[in-house]
Amino acid sequence: PAAQALIAAAMIGVLAMVWAGFVLAEAIMKIVGLNGVQVGSRVLGIVLAAIAVNNVIEGVRTSFPALGGAG
Repeated sequence: PAAQALIAAAMIGVLAMVWAGFVLAEAIMKIVGLNGVQVGSRVLGIVLAAIAVNNVIEGVRTSFPALGGAG
């Protein structure tokens, strides 16, 4: 029950942050401008790609331990 409450609280917190982002989107856009949004989008895309590559590498290492890695 405590773990479920913690997860529920985390979900509510994320929901609140997303809602705040949607509500403040226009104000944020005015502050950072179109170029800022484009730069942020590209940076976050690179971060997402890096996380994806890391997940693939870890999955291959787990599936095929003979390939090496100090896992």
